[in-house]
Amino acid sequence: FQTFTTDKGRQTGAHYQLVWEAILKSKRDGYKYFDFEGVIDKRWPQKKWGGFSEFKGKFGGRAINYPGSFVKWF
Repeated sequence: FQTFTTDKGRQTGAHYQLVWEAILKSKRDGYKYFDFEGVIDKRWPQKKWGGFSEFKGKFGGRAINYPGSFVKWF
């Protein structure tokens, strides 16, 4: 799930409101899960993922870890 706001939008918390409204609509539509699609992974840390990982974490829920993808070269 992706959101974007202007500086004013971030100051007023509009990005939180946008996601929260999407979660509520999803619940009304009968969905049980809301996938934020990715957070920072300590196995492959990328500093730029820290901010939106923190943002996603503020909504509660739980992170599900999947094994990495691997390629075998011959």
